[in-house]
Amino acid sequence: MTDKYLYFRTATSEANDDQGQDSVCYPLSKFRGFTMGAYGDSDAAADEDAFVMVFDSLYNDTAGDDENFDTVVINIKTDNNAKEVWRALSEIFALSNQPFLVVGDDAKKEYLHSDIESIGAITLVDAG
Repeated sequence: MTDKYLYFRTATSEANDDQGQDSVCYPLSKFRGFTMGAYGDSDAAADEDAFVMVFDSLYNDTAGDDENFDTVVINIKTDNNAKEVWRALSEIFALSNQPFLVVGDDAKKEYLHSDIESIGAITLVDAG
């Protein structure tokens, strides 16, 4: 296994972690980038305390289809601090020797960066 894996859990208890929208783990190679606010929302100023991580779909072949991306909302503690969190996460992704990185786990309150407050919605594109 040469790829790194990024783990996210939005369920606040392990007992409720029982579906794809509760927790997900992506290979880093599926990561496409960060965006402020809700994915596809051009009014990012409305969400200064959250950003989205965009991934190629786990269920679909996204080649040439911009509508088949999975997203994970990351809530941050400090308004307008996304750039610093993005920079830190990018460095960790590039430099870490760990193959499994917990970006955020709401059940265990474990976060890869101190400014991450929680994991928001995990949106998986339906298989199609």
